[in-house]
Amino acid sequence: MSEELFTDIIKGEERRVDILVKTKLKGKDVAIIVHTETQAYYQKDFAERMFIYFSRLYEKHRKAIIPIAVYSYDERKNEPNTFQISIPTLPIMQFEFLTLELNKKNWREYIKDENPVTAALLSKMNYTKTEQDELKREFFRMLIKLETRYDKARMALVSGFFECYLPINLNEDVQLLEKEERVKVVELMNSWERKGFEEGIEKGIEKGLEEGIQKGIEKERKEMIFRLLDQGCDMKTITTVTQLSEKEVKKIILENK
Repeated sequence: MSEELFTDIIKGEERRVDILVKTKLKGKDVAIIVHTETQAYYQKDFAERMFIYFSRLYEKHRKAIIPIAVYSYDERKNEPNTFQISIPTLPIMQFEFLTLELNKKNWREYIKDENPVTAALLSKMNYTKTEQDELKREFFRMLIKLETRYDKARMALVSGFFECYLPINLNEDVQLLEKEERVKVVELMNSWERKGFEEGIEKGIEKGLEEGIQKGIEKERKEMIFRLLDQGCDMKTITTVTQLSEKEVKKIILENK
């Protein structure tokens, strides 16, 4: 749906809803609107804001609205899921919304979920330092399952979000996987990096930076070759991933010893 922008007349602020989706109930021809707000830090008046958004959205669309709050900050709090208006003698109104507190969710319960959003959010769920390596290993395995169903741009976004909260050292962390899985993950992440790099190439050509572009391509390929060598990959795997001939690969290895 189009972006919804609301103005708080009293505070003089403009606010935009995070995610708004129009869909239908499963098995029924009934249109509903799902409104999701992500909250990365504590705000005393957040429940009130959820109510205001709900009221404005209902006023405009006149359809059933499911409001959801996703709390993503690290501190554990007992977050409210209601907003009430009352006077001592009369409960006037009680508004309720669904909540998802990521830091109270056990990541192990979600690793079988083949959903890109779930994969991205794993690094914001509840885990200990000793579980970090295992979490990364299962995240890589989720990527392998998901890559056949989603485009490179979306998968790169999933990986990037995960790394914002739990950084990945690809050379080291892929060692947590079996050899076939290691090769697949490196190939996947390399393809996402290449996609972004190629987009940069197109812009560079427009600016007349062909020389810098060529150096960038060569550097990326060289780093990938030695990354694969460090992981014990054979020549066939290296030529497949880098899209270079065996002769070209050997030349790069000799020139950089």
